Amino acid sequence: MFRKIFLQNGGQTNNYKRTILKGVDFSELLRNNIITLKEKEEILKIMDNEKLLFWGIKQNLSAEFDKINEGDIALIYFSGKKFKSMAKIVYKFEDKKFKLAEYLWGKDNCGKTWPNIYILDDLENIDIPSEDLFKIIGENRTFLQGSKCLEIEKSKKIIETYPIINEYLMKQK
Repeated sequence: MFRKIFLQNGGQTNNYKRTILKGVDFSELLRNNIITLKEKEEILKIMDNEKLLFWGIKQNLSAEFDKINEGDIALIYFSGKKFKSMAKIVYKFEDKKFKLAEYLWGKDNCGKTWPNIYILDDLENIDIPSEDLFKIIGENRTFLQGSKCLEIEKSKKIIETYPIINEYLMKQK
């Protein structure tokens, strides 16, 4: 199976620092009754980290969320017109009761949260100008709003163009 590239806006810096850079401890989630022991065991079948790197997508972008698969690579965009991080998507799920999403990120100004959640692993720093990346896939823009799962052909172009991504993928095998 070919791994696709998933472009994700890094959103609010504080949320990114807390749930991706720092990570969230299983013990914190259990102590606050955010996840059950059974849910923890399900996640531990996939990965053995005690700290989880979470990110989420709003419901209006569910179609993009549905396109991603475990094993795909997320490139995370920040203002300053750069993709600054990449990581492997290891697990995804819908937080139907919004309990985890609200705990991790709260609500936006419209009272919405990010219930389409995925867990990342093997986070690495990158420095890819967004304008360059978008040109490679035939798009004339410099910023990313929301999320975008690239088709296989566009993902291949990105991987072929950026050795850092290709090397990262080789380490994942």
